[in-house]
Amino acid sequence: MISVFSWYFLSLQGRISAQEFRLGFFGLLAVSGILIRVMGAIVFYNTSGKVWDKADLFHALWLPIPMTVTIVIWPLIAISVKRLHDADLSGWWMLTVLALPFVARLFSIDASTLLVGAFLAIGVISGSTGSNRFGQRPPRPRPAN
Repeated sequence: MISVFSWYFLSLQGRISAQEFRLGFFGLLAVSGILIRVMGAIVFYNTSGKVWDKADLFHALWLPIPMTVTIVIWPLIAISVKRLHDADLSGWWMLTVLALPFVARLFSIDASTLLVGAFLAIGVISGSTGSNRFGQRPPRPRPAN
């Protein structure tokens, strides 16, 4: 049986609420920050006395970022697709979000601004009420007593 954790971060099936999306998104953001910090520490471990030239320093500083993106991209896609499913939209709409950095370059716009806007929109769109073609409505969070 598939665990809830692997379904949440690896599966493209089902629906999640806006709150579950935001928790997953900010959780992945925290994991990204930790991974970049740890990988940066590994890159610079025991480099005392080394004289860095500009190209080496540039590569050493930017190496952790693509590695972190490689690790975090699929879970981010998975929770985003499930959120789109909650709004009764196909997961294929995620391709438009993934194309935003390329479109941004065409118009000299900062890609991170467009991506933050896209994920903000995914996080706040209202889900469809009741069942839809992607499954049952996610349970609503109960208020604390």
